[in-house]
Amino acid sequence: MTKITFITSIRLFQNSIFFFTPLMVWKDLLLQEKIFIDIKFYENLNLSHSDFIFIDSKVHRDILDSDFEKVSNDFESFRKKAKYIFYCDTGDSSCWIENKIFPLVDKYLKCQLLKDKNLYKNKMYGKKINSDFYYRNKDINDVQEIWSEALSDHEIDKLDLSWNIFFSNQNYLSSLNYYMIKFFKKNLIFNKLFYANPHKKRINNFFVKFSDKNYYPTIGWQRKKILKIFEINNSNKLNKFNYFNLMKNSKYCISPFGWGEIAIRDFECFVNGCILIKPNMSHIRTWPNFFIPNLTYIPIKWDLSDFKQNIEYYKDNYSSLVNIASEAQKIYKSHTSNSNSGINFVKKIKDLIS
Repeated sequence: MTKITFITSIRLFQNSIFFFTPLMVWKDLLLQEKIFIDIKFYENLNLSHSDFIFIDSKVHRDILDSDFEKVSNDFESFRKKAKYIFYCDTGDSSCWIENKIFPLVDKYLKCQLLKDKNLYKNKMYGKKINSDFYYRNKDINDVQEIWSEALSDHEIDKLDLSWNIFFSNQNYLSSLNYYMIKFFKKNLIFNKLFYANPHKKRINNFFVKFSDKNYYPTIGWQRKKILKIFEINNSNKLNKFNYFNLMKNSKYCISPFGWGEIAIRDFECFVNGCILIKPNMSHIRTWPNFFIPNLTYIPIKWDLSDFKQNIEYYKDNYSSLVNIASEAQKIYKSHTSNSNSGINFVKKIKDLIS
């Protein structure tokens, strides 16, 4: 029997919930393969021995810079309780990496990685590849200038691909799920009740509901530009019911980059049967891979030079493009609600720990 202890925070950050959801949902299936999953909250931690400790990056998020001695001491105590320590970076970006963690762990897991790992040897503006792009190509500057640190070959060797934040309730019952996890450690997935047929009649062309506020300029540029193209001011936030109802009745969903490349909106789009339009994702590896150009989503250029001119094309050719939404939903279901979904995830876990 292989024991994996996953340590997260009782504050239950959104990405953390999405990350450990498959561990909870397929716990019994993992056990059949002699992999025992023990999920613990850091705030009331009582560790026994494990083969692996998976530590959620959100656990030390607030003290990583201010009290690294405390972080180091924690990892030293983890080391006494496990053969291997895997750091689970549940952050949004493929490029934001906490370099000081590498000496403390055996693997540094990311939900998405650059396909070309050699790019990690370069310093990037804003610690993000998209921020670096707008800094270099659009002369956009953030108020506070920050750069990523170049990784060594040894550090890059420790990088490995985990799974992304694909599996949770992409519907208006997500709040209920939060409390079920927090108080009962139960994770109930209701997506099966909410799938919308991509071919259903839809009265709205584009679902454009995102904010451009409170982002660094290099991140917000893309969002501001898209909202300007549509002449939309998203100051009025919709409640969950109206949000999902609007998405379900929209043909296309626009999903720009935010703090990272992958957005929760992407998966909400798959459940609700819209055609996903988002900046080209060909620079990253992620698992499961839901981002196959012109098969599961429509890619647009990062500088948006091809976007405005294609809006009318999208409107006029929806009937010939709607199969993109169908294929995306089919692949999403194959990893979340089909008979082999859990088997695929168990294989992913086994590959990580082998």
